[in-house]
Amino acid sequence: MGHSLGGKTAMHFALRHPELVEKLIVVDIALRAYSPSEHEKIFKALLTLDLKKFQTRTQIEEALAPELPDLALRRFLLKNLKSSPAPQQSGDGAPSASFTWKMNLGGLFKNYQKIYDPIVPKAPFTNPALFLRGGRSRYVSEADILEIKKMFPRAKIETIARAGHWVHADAPEEFVAIISSFLAGNH
Repeated sequence: MGHSLGGKTAMHFALRHPELVEKLIVVDIALRAYSPSEHEKIFKALLTLDLKKFQTRTQIEEALAPELPDLALRRFLLKNLKSSPAPQQSGDGAPSASFTWKMNLGGLFKNYQKIYDPIVPKAPFTNPALFLRGGRSRYVSEADILEIKKMFPRAKIETIARAGHWVHADAPEEFVAIISSFLAGNH
């Protein structure tokens, strides 16, 4: 299972090594190429933060607000933030956290264009697959579904109408129910 870039990775792996994948779950991404502009604003906002200047997650969240006004998106991104295990002392003697990104933000940005290249399969993946998309997301269009069905002939396409691209964060209960049903063989 993978979401977005993780979904592209999961599709790529399943198409190259179908003997190693019993079932595939792809969340809100298709095989096609995507415009790099989709995440440029997010990269810019995250890369321009000097994490050493912040003592709390709330301060970082507030600093991101002008560039990323969607609170749910900011909070989702901040799940990739980790603080040092032991607080450090700030200049005024008060405890101060030290923050770093869990993800390799620089590596992702450096390889950004490669992330958005299309997947060009040589043969279809014929095991069961679930493609779960957000009804308010633009990442999987009706045209994409034709290509998905061609390369994943046993694919079931599900849409959670009230969810955007961050399907699992927007509708967690429905997300888990659909995936659990698929894994149990009820699709």
